[in-house]
Amino acid sequence: MSNGLPPVSVVSPERKIKLLGRRHMTSDEDVQRITHNIETIVPREDLEQLCENTIDAIKQVTRGHKTAFAWSAGKDSLVLAHLLERAHVTRTGVLGITVGLEYPAMDMWYRDNTPDDITINRAPYDMEWLANNTDYIFTLSPPFPQTLTGFWAEKVWLHPQKKYCEQREKDMLILGRRRADGNYCGPGESGIYTTKGVTRYLPIMHWSQEEVLAYLHYYQLKLPPVYQWVNGFKVGTHPWPARQAILNMQDGWAQVYSCDPTIVYDAATFCDSAKEYLDNPTPTQTEYHVWAGRKLGKVV
Repeated sequence: MSNGLPPVSVVSPERKIKLLGRRHMTSDEDVQRITHNIETIVPREDLEQLCENTIDAIKQVTRGHKTAFAWSAGKDSLVLAHLLERAHVTRTGVLGITVGLEYPAMDMWYRDNTPDDITINRAPYDMEWLANNTDYIFTLSPPFPQTLTGFWAEKVWLHPQKKYCEQREKDMLILGRRRADGNYCGPGESGIYTTKGVTRYLPIMHWSQEEVLAYLHYYQLKLPPVYQWVNGFKVGTHPWPARQAILNMQDGWAQVYSCDPTIVYDAATFCDSAKEYLDNPTPTQTEYHVWAGRKLGKVV
């Protein structure tokens, strides 16, 4: 390979059983249905063969590198952390969250469940900051969402990862990004690419949604509470103002209210749209698959 890494065999995506679409088009009900039948959809022996191939690749690619793990507590991150442990590859790394814009239940979950070898980096954003930057609440119609999504990604996740690698002289960052989730996975099919002096390695890049759910099931990995809330498998872990699976501002507040009403009451002290929601509360709008104010199709 041009980056000096050894060639690595990747699991061909053509062999996948793909009943679930990308996360933007996957409802909570879809995930529940697949999970209920997961042992038929992804038999244990098929998953273990995939795991063996993935673990072998992890050992091969990381050999000789000073690795760091970008842990997020999301479903893919939990699966990858378990695979790294089985591969005897260090899981030392970083979790990027905010000082005061996490869901309270998630903030507690991070405190109680973040592995000891993961450093928590809290970006300096809280309710006081948000009161002076209300435009950063939710991500709606283009082109504005790209700006907001880029802001949260850069400030909360990407910058801490880069700083962590620089300070500890790490030359490889391991991430749980997957094509099936619509994540950027670099050029080509190897799941390995280098930017700004650090090699990114994505060991489960070609895993399907069903395989991730099967791993969670067979190894009984506990998901954080965000996955139990509305559109949990669409949005994953995130600061609450960065929630994207919403149709409009009212729907955004409705979804956050369903997760934790105290957030909306606190925000209403400085944000007109939150106050307006509390004055005229509405249910979440679940008829459509939505993303950043766009209708993607009806939920079947």
